[in-house]
Amino acid sequence: TFTIKSADGTTKDISFTINGANDAAVIGTPTVSGVTEDVGVSSGLLKATGTISVSDTDHGQSLFQTTVTSAAGNLGSLVLAADGSYTYSVSNAAVQYLQADEQKTETFTIKSADGTAKDVSFTITGANDAAVIGTPTVSVVTEDVGVNGSGNLTAVGTISVSDADTRQATFKATVADVGENLGKLTLSSDGSYTYSVANEDVQYLRGNEHRTETFAITAADGTTKNVSFTINGADDAAAIGTPTVSAVTEDVAVNGNGMLTATGSISIVDKDHDQSSFSTSVTNVGTNLGTLILSADGNYTYSVSNAAVQYLNANQSKVETFRITSADGTTKDVSFTINGANEALPASVNESTDPTGRYAFTDNDDRPNKIGFDVSTLFSGGSGSMTYDFEKVSATDSDDWLTKGVTVTGDPREITGSFYDIDGDAGLYVYRVTATDGSTGAQQTTYVAFNAIESSGREITVTNNGGGSGSSYSDANRSVGDLIVIDEHAAKNKTLLAGAGHDVVIGNGDSNTIDGGADDDAVYGMGGDDTLLGGDGNDFVDGGDGNDTITGGAGDDVLLGGAGNDTFKYAIGDGADIVVGGTGTDTLAISGGNSNDMLNVVVSNGVITQFAGGTVSGIEQVTVDLAGGTNTLSYAGTTEAITVDLSAHTATGFTSIDDIDNFVGGSNAGDTLKVAGNFTSTGDNQISNIENVTMASNGTLNLSNQTEALTINGSSGNDTIIGGSGKDTIIGGSGNDTLTGGEGADILTGGSGADTFVVARGDSSPALSGTTQISGYDKITDFNVSEGDKLSLPGNVSLATSTTNGNFDNVTGNITIATHKIANGLVTFNNGSGIVSLNSLADVATAVKYLQGGSIGDGHVVAFAATLSDGVHTFVYEQQESWNQSKFTLVDLQGFNTNDLSGLVGTNKAIDPIVLDLDHNGVALTSLDNGVQFDINADGHKDQIAWTAGSDGILALDVDGNGKIDNGSEIFSPHFAGGSYADGLAALSTLDSNHDGKVDAADEAFSKLTVWQDLNHNGITDNGELSSLADHSISSISLDASASDAQINGQSILADGSYTLADGSTGHFVEVAFDTTLGAADQNSTTLIGTDGDDHLHGGAGMYTMTGGAGADTFVLDADAFKDVKLADVITDYKASEGDTLDVSNLLNSLLGHEASEAEALSSVKTTVSGANTVVSVNDNGAWHDVAVLQGTAEAVKILYDDKHDATTAPHVG
Repeated sequence: TFTIKSADGTTKDISFTINGANDAAVIGTPTVSGVTEDVGVSSGLLKATGTISVSDTDHGQSLFQTTVTSAAGNLGSLVLAADGSYTYSVSNAAVQYLQADEQKTETFTIKSADGTAKDVSFTITGANDAAVIGTPTVSVVTEDVGVNGSGNLTAVGTISVSDADTRQATFKATVADVGENLGKLTLSSDGSYTYSVANEDVQYLRGNEHRTETFAITAADGTTKNVSFTINGADDAAAIGTPTVSAVTEDVAVNGNGMLTATGSISIVDKDHDQSSFSTSVTNVGTNLGTLILSADGNYTYSVSNAAVQYLNANQSKVETFRITSADGTTKDVSFTINGANEALPASVNESTDPTGRYAFTDNDDRPNKIGFDVSTLFSGGSGSMTYDFEKVSATDSDDWLTKGVTVTGDPREITGSFYDIDGDAGLYVYRVTATDGSTGAQQTTYVAFNAIESSGREITVTNNGGGSGSSYSDANRSVGDLIVIDEHAAKNKTLLAGAGHDVVIGNGDSNTIDGGADDDAVYGMGGDDTLLGGDGNDFVDGGDGNDTITGGAGDDVLLGGAGNDTFKYAIGDGADIVVGGTGTDTLAISGGNSNDMLNVVVSNGVITQFAGGTVSGIEQVTVDLAGGTNTLSYAGTTEAITVDLSAHTATGFTSIDDIDNFVGGSNAGDTLKVAGNFTSTGDNQISNIENVTMASNGTLNLSNQTEALTINGSSGNDTIIGGSGKDTIIGGSGNDTLTGGEGADILTGGSGADTFVVARGDSSPALSGTTQISGYDKITDFNVSEGDKLSLPGNVSLATSTTNGNFDNVTGNITIATHKIANGLVTFNNGSGIVSLNSLADVATAVKYLQGGSIGDGHVVAFAATLSDGVHTFVYEQQESWNQSKFTLVDLQGFNTNDLSGLVGTNKAIDPIVLDLDHNGVALTSLDNGVQFDINADGHKDQIAWTAGSDGILALDVDGNGKIDNGSEIFSPHFAGGSYADGLAALSTLDSNHDGKVDAADEAFSKLTVWQDLNHNGITDNGELSSLADHSISSISLDASASDAQINGQSILADGSYTLADGSTGHFVEVAFDTTLGAADQNSTTLIGTDGDDHLHGGAGMYTMTGGAGADTFVLDADAFKDVKLADVITDYKASEGDTLDVSNLLNSLLGHEASEAEALSSVKTTVSGANTVVSVNDNGAWHDVAVLQGTAEAVKILYDDKHDATTAPHVG
């Protein structure tokens, strides 16, 4: 603005405006514009902090706008202040992908205050990230396992690698050994690899020895890692050589100790290091006379006593074998041979039967008149210093006319008088001759016979036709003793009967048949396959060569088989024979008759040495068939454990046995009787001196007649075993077994399976001595509820809940018991101050003494626990009859503990009726829970029992003729007709009056048999359910049923049999062991019968049968109908038309916990028609339980459901 004046001095202010122009700001660059990966990281960020200059000639414009624009792809952010100070930050993790020295530039646009814009940049420089390298997926190879075609062991797999840097997650192919490796590793860039090593190079490794090989591998970014592979060694079997010296010879190089020795070495090579050596332990293979001592380096000494091998002859040898073991366990059998040498021993008995010199006549003609026999000819070998001893076996009369030495001589003519006089020396003289070596004492024994032929005897030569000097076969049958020789021309296949008198009969070498006849004879078969019979008298029979059949007959005979495979036949009662088999495979065949035969034998080392009073040697096979009668096999006098297997028909010492009824063991403990599945002892004397009985197959074994203590082993199937009165040990084995110890303190082991342990009345009754000693009770070693084991006690048992007689006296032994308490059947004892525990058998005795002093109720059961030295025990105690101490039962469940006795007792699997498969499509059965109420044991109380489920029929007999089957006494069960049978088949067999193994029209009771088809499955005989066998065309029922292990719906099938129809076809039946819960007397199985009025009948305990009679009756089911009661009440005459009602109000109140509404009643109660009956069921949380059966009605049921007795009709399924 300016002031101007005019000429006249007038002034005026005038103004001029200057318009400004924007001057662009000058923006600098960041003072710090770079960050580096992993460098200066703060809170995970890389930061660059500095200033950016700005100048603007325009005043007030040298400032920045704080808004920054980031270029696309930027990872970081820029924060800019107005004064140009800034912070650039980027996540360190986000830039890990950058390789070393790789850069990323991030650009931002900034503006000055006047809007001047400029791009500023920040550089991110990458750094190298180390790769992460994994381990080989397969890193183990094993010597000799998986060797490839090139002989290498290989491990093929992958090694993982990861790298945050891009394109770095790969490997370099270069692999470096770390240490000395046998194998090599080939690695691909993707991490796949192959490790290989020559199998041959690792053979040095032992079993369980390992070698580790390590290699350095490198990732693409240079990261390295050592990876390892393991080579597992395997045991290489050592290569064991043979002894360098392996033979010794009898009597050669005997050392000062009397030993033969072989010394040498056995080589050994084992590829495994440090294994080429031996264990010094040596094992005999078989029975050796010598010993082998082996050093670790393979040097050995074999030695054997020279004296022990003297029995070997020249050309005989004995091989002795030993098992040696290398350091790595490789075994090998090495053998040493002992070669025999010739010795002057009587090594064998000659089989020659030449009778020359063994007989003499008494007359003066040319026939032999003197005995003259060299006994050395009976033996082979001998040193010349042999002596011979004679033992007389039998003699017809005095043998003082014989002189016995190396040569036996005798002249019967020197005998005073004739053979018919009182001297009577004519006959047979038999001796046992023993040859003894004078230098060694070795002996051999055989038998020889001499004959004196009476003066009237003849020499008879039997020829073909009897002409000339010869005679026919019939000529030999004379009443005096003769010398009878069968000529080589005699007719074959004829029998020579020597007749009476003391004969000598000599065969011709063919196959002769000779009968010595009466008196003492000598028979020589010579060669051929002869049939020789001594006949009556004490005979001498020598078969000679050939396969002979020799029978001594009556009398005490000496029988020699000679060479060949001979058979000796002996009949019980023939006498005390001496049997010598000779060479070959010989058989002694013992037979019996129809009488009650006794065969007494003695065995030694498994071979019979005596039988029926006689002796036996050289026999390889012994058979016995005693045929009819009741026969006994006795091992009296035997001191070794023997086994008789009646199921396999074998016995110790015998090849086979048949028709053995009784068995007497030897004097040694450990004798065993094996029987087939079904065996019942008939009396105590049937089995004697036997310690063990074993079942060869499943079935029923009943030894209740036996008094000795037996160890009884069941089969692997389902067995029923009944012990005797001794202290038996019974082992059921696998299967569902039923074991009864019988009288005596027995030990029972069920084995696996659902086993039932049965204690009968009078069994397992404890014996007390004072208050501290107890014995006489059964022990069960493996009671197991989880396997389904049950304990069946005598009578109808139930759990004691309280005492019925409260007067129990204090008992003091080692402990004092003053009071007790029972819960769930378990009793605890109190000494007055607190609960007392039982820790010894003395304490158990005190507890039993206390219980016997009061009464828990007849038929009641309790259990109590004891902790003894061998662990926990549960003792189950039953009172059969109060105040009678002989009527108590005690059973020890060893190792068993329980807090509830209810699952242990009361259920039996001994109810086994016969069910006929009438529709030929198999038998259908129910479970116990879905069964019926039926008095199966005929004790007057209904039982819960599994039952038939289809249209099959139960075989029955209406014993009392009332037109219905009342109880188990009228079906074929153990209780049939009031009897006591092992099973249903045993009961049925009583009707087989003609004992032909079947029940048919030939048996009186056949027409009385009935078939019960319980079609509505209610356990009651309804109209039309009984029919005859003829109605089903059944003509016979076989008693020959086969034992079975099968089950149908959980019910055990004991046997499977057949019946025959009128057209000749067959059907089948089964004998079923129904699961049963027996009803007891104290369960108040009660029948309620009303009048003709309007009655109220109260049931509901599950054991009531109610009959209302005429009138509008009310049947009350109280709360107990649903409390632990599995049996439904039975109402026999519910009639809606008469106004009958069912009161379930108390039952519903108990179930719901409050008074039921009508809606609740309708949802909680239903009725269902089942056959001719209606079943009332109650709903418990979705599970329906039957509480009543209304017999003979299908009507809807009116129920009273609340305390006001409001009524409604139950939902009805018809």
